[in-house]
Amino acid sequence: MIPLGAWGDLNLGINGTRFTKYDVQQTPVSPFVDSLNTIYNPLKFKVRGLAQWGLGPWTTNLTLSYLNGYTNNLATPAQQVNSSLLVDARVAYAFESGGPMNLLKDATLAIGAVNLFDKKPPFVNVAQSNNGGGGFDPTLTSPVGR
Repeated sequence: MIPLGAWGDLNLGINGTRFTKYDVQQTPVSPFVDSLNTIYNPLKFKVRGLAQWGLGPWTTNLTLSYLNGYTNNLATPAQQVNSSLLVDARVAYAFESGGPMNLLKDATLAIGAVNLFDKKPPFVNVAQSNNGGGGFDPTLTSPVGR
């Protein structure tokens, strides 16, 4: 937490994953195959950052989520899927006293936007399958807009 005096407090956070290797073996006697950064397998790199500002009962959050591009090796020819960057936002007010009859005591009123800029997921050339899809990779992204 970074105290800002009369301007409240600022919290910053980041978490991510970087895989260096992901080998898969289909049977005990088959060779290992590097499946890192291919469709329906772990990505080489993804990261999520958060900035949160608070002042008294007010709180705002801004979250950025980045997924690196990867290879769709189920398509012929193999397709390079673009990276993705999404922004989510939230503003909240926490009621400290509940007003008449304490109806709102300890309640929080919030409004938020997932996919704030209404960005479409990267196109992935997959037919409808057990994993869902049909133009996007449901294991990593959502077709739902803002």
